[in-house]
Parts: sequence; C-alpha cells; structure tokens
Amino acid sequence: MRTLVAKGQEVVATYRPCSNRWRLTGPPCKVQWVPLDLGDGASIRSALRATQPKVVIHCAAYGMNYSERSYEEGIKINISGTQLLLQKSAEAGVRRFIHSGSCFEYGNKPLPVSEEEVLEPISMYGVTKAASTLLVSQLSKALDLPSVVVRPFGIYGPADRSDKFVPRVIRACLSREAIELSGGEQIRDYSYVADAVSLYVRLVEAEEFPSGEIVNLAGGHPVPLRRIGEIIVRSMDGQNMLKWGALPYRPDEIMSLTAQTDKAKRLLGWSATTSLEDGLEETVRWYRRGGE
Repeated sequence: MRTLVAKGQEVVATYRPCSNRWRLTGPPCKVQWVPLDLGDGASIRSALRATQPKVVIHCAAYGMNYSERSYEEGIKINISGTQLLLQKSAEAGVRRFIHSGSCFEYGNKPLPVSEEEVLEPISMYGVTKAASTLLVSQLSKALDLPSVVVRPFGIYGPADRSDKFVPRVIRACLSREAIELSGGEQIRDYSYVADAVSLYVRLVEAEEFPSGEIVNLAGGHPVPLRRIGEIIVRSMDGQNMLKWGALPYRPDEIMSLTAQTDKAKRLLGWSATTSLEDGLEETVRWYRRGGE
C-alpha cells in the first residue's frame, strides 16, 4: 500500500472489525479504510460502490493448518468469498482483478514448477486456493473482467506474521530462547517483500494487462530452510538457538516448493532483485530496531 501511495495512486484498503492494522501505524500512509466482509455480498457491494476502484487486488485468505478439521470457514472465504468479490467487482465496473493464489496449489513437486503444472494440492488450504484460482480464471471470462492470478512461493521481510519461520528464528536469536524445529530440509524459494510488491505494482500499472494469465512469484534462490536459519543465526550470533530435528515433519509437509519465473519476466519484465542474504539482513535490521 505504501508503495502505491508513494506512486500517486489512491489506495483503498478493506478490513474486518477484528483486523489488526499495526503494519500501518508507523509513518503516515494516505489510505482510505473501508469495512468489508467477504462472506457478505451486500458488504462487498457497499464497499465497492462507495470507493469505485479501477483495480482490485485480492490478498485475503483463510489459512488452515494440518491439524484443523473444520474447513467451513476456509471454503467460505477462499472460494465463496472470492466468487462474491469477483462478481461484485464486475458489477461495479472494476477494470482489473488481481487474485493472490498460492504455491500450495501445486502440491509436492520435486522440480521448479511452471504455471502450466498440474495442480495436486495435498492440504485443504491448497485445495481451496486451487479452487479459487480455477474459479477466477473461468468466471472472470464469463463476467468480462480482466484478471490475473499471482502465485507467491512464500514472502518474507519486515512486518511479517510472528508465527512464520523467519520471524521465529530472528526472535529466538534476539531473546536467546531456543526454539524446536523440524529437520529443516524443506526447499523453499522465498521472495523479499519489496520484490513481491514490485510485481503487484507492475500489474497495476501495466499498459498491457496480461489478462487470463497465472504468474509465479518467487525469489529465484531455492534453499533448504536450514540454510535460511543458518544465515540469520550467523548474522545475529545466535548459535545453539535452533534445535533442528527436535520436531517431526508435519503429515502434510511439502518438501520442495520452487518455481519457474520465466513468465513474470516475459510478461512484465519482472524478476526478483534482492539476494537472500540482503533480504534477511534488512529483515533482521528491522527487528533489531524494535519491529514487532
């Protein structure tokens, strides 16, 4: 949002009553906040009518881990909510719809995957995100609403969720309280948040919007999670803070998530420019400054 505002865009952000907007409590950011409930068509219609956006960036999703057995909310938000938002956007005259999918749609693939790869999700979250991607791809055509699906392969950086891997490792090193982890052999292809933002901004500003396309978003430096942890530990002198192998892998653990990003380069001229070391260094610096 800050990047779009800095570029002179008028930005509207939607929120739920329970939303925590702490990420925008720093320097002033000229954003119009509007309440919206993805499960309520009237709420969506009201928000769109009040703001009349030209572009909708749909990043909302309901996360589900392997231990969760109640999937109703995930289906309601990730599938039905996406359908409602897409339909109401078309009715409101939105010109571009950018939908955030997920790398978990692919399932467990040993090689870098292209956007044409068969979807074989192995988690309910992956299933609901795959369904939402297929929904957007087909329904947007019927509604004559130009759309693109972005599939992030994990994003890290300042102001990340505290329960994610990189923040957990950094907090352990800062607090000198060791944490238990799995073996760390999972291969990940994370992108730094500034690189991820730049791809979305290109989609907003592109003269030729690549409607109907699905685009992978990844950093281009796939490494085991253990390697990421080692980089952080070395920079923070946090030896012995990470207890590798103390926990088993999850039943639905995906051991390899890496992407081909040729399409993003071809369609948008985009590729990640931040090295893993530089991105992690900047993230550590943010937490050292007291970031939450």
